[in-house]
Amino acid sequence: MNSKEFLKYWQGKTDAPESKLVQAHESATADFEIQHDELLKSIRPQKTSKGLIAVFAPSAEELAPPLEEAEKHLREVETDIETFLELTEGEGLNRLVENLSRTRRAIDNSALETKNVMQRAMAHSRLSALEAERLEVVQASLDKRDRIQAELKPKLDDLQSRVSKAKEILERYANQNGPA
Repeated sequence: MNSKEFLKYWQGKTDAPESKLVQAHESATADFEIQHDELLKSIRPQKTSKGLIAVFAPSAEELAPPLEEAEKHLREVETDIETFLELTEGEGLNRLVENLSRTRRAIDNSALETKNVMQRAMAHSRLSALEAERLEVVQASLDKRDRIQAELKPKLDDLQSRVSKAKEILERYANQNGPA
């Protein structure tokens, strides 16, 4: 999903946090266009030896800073949208959070499975934890747990970081129409 698709998709979905980014973009765009139009209104024709040229009225100089500020704000919002799309891979925050939950669950399930295998081995064989740990079935479960955790831990860390950063972007726009 690109920025235009994002804006179109989330427009009007006011119950979603992503819609606040759309509202901020619309507001920043409108402000920029107003400032731009004001500056264009100050253009006057001036006759020269080579014909007419467009010149700005003396009052135009005071219109430049608000236009520059509006443009800067619009670029900030657009950058936040691009960053948000990169973080969420264009899928939105909910999908990213779902992926994070699935990854956590897979890691937790591997640890729980190993714990259950160990407890069954101890109960059936009346072995101590240290003795049960030497059993082949327990070793296989421990290896599986370690492999799953080694495989998913970097993914979990990445997802946690991306969710955190995506939430930071959305929180900037949660109660206002622009960055803090």
